[in-house]
Amino acid sequence: MDQIILAISSIFGALSHSGSSGLSFVSHFLGFF
Repeated sequence: MDQIILAISSIFGALSHSGSSGLSFVSHFLGFF
């Protein structure tokens, strides 16, 4: 479970760095769950 959280946090870090296109991906990623 901790590995999943680490992977998600690293993904969020990369996406927050990429800007608004990252935000749309995050909303889609959260919609997947």
